Amino acid sequence: MRYMEPIILNTDYETIGIIDDYKSFIWSTRYNTCGDFELSVEVNDKNLYLLKPDYYIIREDDDNIGIIEEYEITTNENDEEILTVSGRFASSILYRRIIEQQTQINDTVSNAIQNLI
Repeated sequence: MRYMEPIILNTDYETIGIIDDYKSFIWSTRYNTCGDFELSVEVNDKNLYLLKPDYYIIREDDDNIGIIEEYEITTNENDEEILTVSGRFASSILYRRIIEQQTQINDTVSNAIQNLI
């Protein structure tokens, strides 16, 4: 089995780094719902720079892309500070959409699109 290295992308989808030393990394792909992930690392300047809300996490061996939504710093039993980020896969963006008004159009597809825009 290949070692899973989380690759971090900024909000412009540019690769800004790789997390190669983590405490735990859970990557859950789901069949019927949106998948999720959780990554725990030690708190240091590199990890604080790389792991920010709304940044993306990908893996070379998976087609999914995770969006960092939660961000928490805790202290473990050895007095080490641990940064834990978690979130859902990009398909979760569909859950964020807001439909203000429903519209019914009886016309050609091209005219309907132009009217909606």
